[in-house]
Amino acid sequence: MSNILNDDKEILIDFINESNEALEKTELVLLGLEENLSAGGEVDENDINTIFRTFHSIKGSAGFIGLVGMNHLTHEAETLLDNIRKGKTNLQKTHIDIFLEVSDTLMMMMNHLHENFSEEGFPGDIDELKQRIIKLIEETAPVAPKDKSRGGAGKKTKSSAKSSGKTKEEEKPAVTDSMVDALISPELVKQFVVDASELLDGMEQDLLALEKAPDTMELIESVFRNMHSLKGNAGFFNYSDISQVCHQAETFLDMVRSGNVQAESNQISLILQVLDFLRIAIENLDNGKPPVISGKIGLLDLMTDVFALDTTEEPETNETPSKEEVKRAAEENNEQKPEVKAVKDATQVKSKPVAKPSVKPHSSMSDVIRVDVEKLNKLMNLVGEIVISESMVSHNPDLRGLELESVEKSISYLQKNVRELQELATAMRMIPLNGLFSKMKRLIRDLATKNGKKIDLIINGGETEVDRSVLEHISDPLVHILRNSADHGIEVPEARKKRGKTETGRIELSAKQVGGEIWIVVEDDGNGLNREKILNKALEKGLITENDMDMPDEKVWNLIFQPGFSTADQVSDISGRGVGMDVVVRNVEKIRGRVEVDSMDGKGTRVNLRIPLTTAIVDGMLMRVEETIYAIPTLDIKESLQVGDQHVVDLMDGQEVIKIREQLIPILRLHELHELSFKAKPLSEGIVVVTEKGPQGIGFLVDEILGQQQLVIKPLPGYLGNIRGVSGCAVLGNGEICLILDLSNLIKMVEVK
Repeated sequence: MSNILNDDKEILIDFINESNEALEKTELVLLGLEENLSAGGEVDENDINTIFRTFHSIKGSAGFIGLVGMNHLTHEAETLLDNIRKGKTNLQKTHIDIFLEVSDTLMMMMNHLHENFSEEGFPGDIDELKQRIIKLIEETAPVAPKDKSRGGAGKKTKSSAKSSGKTKEEEKPAVTDSMVDALISPELVKQFVVDASELLDGMEQDLLALEKAPDTMELIESVFRNMHSLKGNAGFFNYSDISQVCHQAETFLDMVRSGNVQAESNQISLILQVLDFLRIAIENLDNGKPPVISGKIGLLDLMTDVFALDTTEEPETNETPSKEEVKRAAEENNEQKPEVKAVKDATQVKSKPVAKPSVKPHSSMSDVIRVDVEKLNKLMNLVGEIVISESMVSHNPDLRGLELESVEKSISYLQKNVRELQELATAMRMIPLNGLFSKMKRLIRDLATKNGKKIDLIINGGETEVDRSVLEHISDPLVHILRNSADHGIEVPEARKKRGKTETGRIELSAKQVGGEIWIVVEDDGNGLNREKILNKALEKGLITENDMDMPDEKVWNLIFQPGFSTADQVSDISGRGVGMDVVVRNVEKIRGRVEVDSMDGKGTRVNLRIPLTTAIVDGMLMRVEETIYAIPTLDIKESLQVGDQHVVDLMDGQEVIKIREQLIPILRLHELHELSFKAKPLSEGIVVVTEKGPQGIGFLVDEILGQQQLVIKPLPGYLGNIRGVSGCAVLGNGEICLILDLSNLIKMVEVK
C-alpha cells in the first residue's frame, strides 16, 4: 500500500509542477494583455488562446486526479475565456483582474496540495470567486459577436445563432481554421508527437496486461483515459483521422469499463492494431507529413463490426466536454475523496509526460526539467574537450621534473572536479531500459499468436540505465534475438508437452550492471541450439572444414552470427534468411560490446549482450609499441606480465601462444600487424598485456606500459585511413594521437590464423 501512495504523491507533484509552470507563463501573458489594453492596442488572439489552454489543461488533469474544487474553478474561468475568444464579449480590465485572481488562487491551491496532497482544508474561498466569474459570464453572454475583422473570433456557427437555450454544440468552442493556424507552432506539434507516442506506449502495455487479466478495471480505465487524452489532443490540433479512430476505440472502451461488455482477445488484438495505425500517423506528423491514416474508412467499419458499436453516433473531433459531461465527471469525482481517487488513477496519469520546473523544495521529491537531447550531446562533447584540456595541463612536458607542490595540488583538485563533471554529464544521458523492454512484450505477443505458441515474456532489471547512444544501438539486436527465441527457440505446445515441458514457453529478458558494463540477457527454455545441424550448415557454406567438426561449443555457437547463416528449414515472413544475427554482432561491436551465447540442446538458449555504460569517455591503459601509442579499456585488461621461455607454446599453424596457469592465450604482435617494425623480437624482451575478451582472452606484446588515463573517444581522422583492429583514437595531453584497439576484431584475426 505504501508503494501506491508514494506513486500517487509523485503523480500529484508532477501535476503541481506542470501547472505552476503554465500559470507563471499565463500570468506574464495576462500582464502583457493589460498593458496592451491600457495603451489602446489590439488584443492578440494567440494570448487569449494561451490562457484558455492553461485553464483547460489544469481543468482536465484536475478532473482526472479527482480535485473537484480546482476542476470547477478552472471550468468557469475557461467558459468566460471561451466567450471572449468566440467574440461574444470584448476583453476588459475586469476580466484580466479576475483571471489574475484565478491564477493566484490556483497557485495557492498548488502549494496547499504540495504540502497536504489533498484539497481539504484549503483556506481560500473558491465558491465566492467562482460565483463572481459566473456573474461575469451571465453579463457578457448576450453581447453580439464581434466582426470578422478580429481574426475570425466572431465567426458564427449554427449553435451560436440560437438566442435562447444553450445546446451541446454551443458549449463546445468553435475551432476554426484560422484559430488552429494561429495556435499550432512547430514546438506544439513536436510536443504533441512526444505526448502521443507516450500515450500509445502506455496503452499498448496496459492492453497486453489486460489480455491476461480482462477483469482488471484499473487497466481498462487506464486505456480509456489515455485514448480519451489522445483523442482530445488530436481534436485540438484538428487531426481528424486520429481523432475519429480514437473516438471509435474510446466508445468500445467506455462500454467495457461500464460493464456492458467484456473485452475479448480478438477485440484487444484489434485495438492493438489500431494503435499501430495511430503510431504510423504520428510518425508521419513527426516527419513533416500530414497525420493521415490510410484506409481509415475500412478501419472504422471493421471496428464497428468487431466492437458491435451503434453506428448512429457521430464521431467527435473536438476534445472540449459539454456542461453535462463536466457535471457528470464532477459527480463521479464526488463519489470518493480526492486522495482515494488519485491513488486509484495512478496508473492512468503516469503515462503523461510532464515537464517539472522548480516550485518549492520537497524532502523526498526531485524536481526535473526537460532538456533538448541536442543540448545534452553538445554538453557531452564539451565535457570531453575539458577532459582533454585537463590531461594537457596535468601531463604537460614543461612541468616534468619540477617540484611544484602548489601546482600539483591545484592539478589534483582540477582532476577531481573534471571527473565529477564527466560522471554527472554521463548520468544526464542515462535512460532506463524499461521503455525498450516494454516494447518487446508486443513483439513476443504477436509472434506467439502468429505461430500458434504460448509464450510468457518475463522482464527483470528494466530500471537499469544506459547511455542514450548505447540504447539506440541495442534496439535492433534485441529485436533479432527475441525473434529468434520466439520463432526458432520456443516449441509449439504439443511439442513441449511431449518433452515434458509446460505448454507455455518462457523467455526471460533481464539487465544488470556488472562493473563498467551492462549485461542484457535473453534466456529461453525452448529447443536450444543444435550443434550438429549448425556444423553441417557451416560445412555446407564453406565456413569450416572437416577438421573443425570437433571445435568447442563456444565457437560452434558463434557460427550463427556469420552473415547469411541460418538453419531454418524454410523461409518465413519472420525469419529464415540469415540476415538477423550478424546484425546483432555488428551493432554491438560498434559500441565496443560483445555477444556471448550458451545453449543446451532441448533445454534452451542464453544470449548475453555485454555493452559499455557509455561510449564517449573511457578509462584506458596506455601502451607504447615502437613510437606508436595504443590504448585498451582498463576494464578489459586482466593482467600484464613478462613472459619467460617456459611459458611459450609452439603450434603447428604458426600462431604464438603462451601458457599461463594452465590456460592457453594467443599472442598478437602489434609490431607486425601495423608494420611498425620488421625486426623479430623475442617475447621475453617485451611485456604481454592479457585482456579478458574472447573465450580465452588475447595477449598483446608491447614495449612499455605508460599508465592509465581517461580518454575521449573520437573517430579516426580521414588522413589516417582505415587501420586494422583500431576502433577510434584519442588526443593525449602532449598532443599525440593514441589509437584505441578494437578487441573484438583483433580476437577474430587471431582465431583465423
